[in-house]
Amino acid sequence: MRFHSPEWEAYLRRRLLRLYIRARRTTTWLFLGAYRSRFRGQGIAFSGVREYIVGDDVRWIDWNVTARMNKPFVKEFEEERERAIVFVVDNSQFLLFSSGRHPLKWMVLTEICSILAYSALTSGDRIALLTGRDTSPEQQAAQSQPVSFLPFFRTLRKFPVFLHRLLEFIVEDPPLNTLLAFLEERIRHPALVFVLSDFLHVPAEEVWRRLAIRHEIVGVAIRDPLELGIAKRAVRDIASLPIVGTPTGTRHHQVWNAGLTSHHIASAITTFQEFVRYSRQIGIDVLTVPTHRSYLPALMQFFAGRRR
Repeated sequence: MRFHSPEWEAYLRRRLLRLYIRARRTTTWLFLGAYRSRFRGQGIAFSGVREYIVGDDVRWIDWNVTARMNKPFVKEFEEERERAIVFVVDNSQFLLFSSGRHPLKWMVLTEICSILAYSALTSGDRIALLTGRDTSPEQQAAQSQPVSFLPFFRTLRKFPVFLHRLLEFIVEDPPLNTLLAFLEERIRHPALVFVLSDFLHVPAEEVWRRLAIRHEIVGVAIRDPLELGIAKRAVRDIASLPIVGTPTGTRHHQVWNAGLTSHHIASAITTFQEFVRYSRQIGIDVLTVPTHRSYLPALMQFFAGRRR
């Protein structure tokens, strides 16, 4: 089920433009060098040099070229020319939630995904987007090829198309495990996979482990302060919390119901912490992004940590 009100369509148009501008500015100023240094590892054959960008790994500076040109240049390798990157977006109704005046989890998720996607395209990688739309029976029946039919975007001209698909919110989205099983079946070649979700329902350990063997997995967990156990208010009556259904202000669906207690929240927090520990044991990094603070420092620190 999708939203089809004029207000929602108008909001999506504004949101798409905002995401495009923010992704372009943020990538240009902060992330491009950091992204290239971390996610485009050293290849086998040297292919050339390019001008240094803030965030590049200093280990790959070509000092001879730098001395001749009077500005820093870094080495590039043949395997760095292109990489398959898949964004798995769990856009379920649980993302349409905020326990305070901070943004909805869905809004933070779409901004982070758009920045990472723009960085990938700018670096020459090809990207694909996997959402519940791709796993629907209607979509699968329309495909003539049963394996690896996710469309890949290769140029910045296709970035608005990527954003449009990203913002195509599906209320009755399938569980995250369904998306991951679909990814395991359809994407056979190794890829860099960003899984963006609130992880209220953590992936099955066996599926998570098998994906880690074939692909490089990065989990991006968008969490409300309430879900991190750092909400400033004492949570006594969950039903009294301000539940926002859509960014236009209409109430669609009460995600947290009256039967949910502080005990349930504590249990969910413990489950998520155990999931993060297990992910690290099998070589998967999970970046936790709270919605009440800017995600930019967290992303930069994450990139820097993975370069070490």
